[in-house]
Amino acid sequence: MSEITPDLVRHLASLARILVTDEEVDQLAGELAVIVDSVAMVNQAVSGDVVATSHPIPMVNV
Repeated sequence: MSEITPDLVRHLASLARILVTDEEVDQLAGELAVIVDSVAMVNQAVSGDVVATSHPIPMVNV
C-alpha cells in the first residue's frame, strides 16, 4: 500500500490552491492510494522485452 497521508493530501491541495475539508482529505487520501497502487501494479506488469516506441504505426513522409 502506498504512503498517501492526510498531510500529503493537504500539501498537494495547497500546491494546487484547492480548499479541502477534513472529510475530503480522508476521502482523497484513500482514492489517491488506490490510484498510486494501481500504477505500481501496471509498472510491475511492463515487460523488459518490449522495445519502446514513440509511434505505434510507422510514420511516412508523403
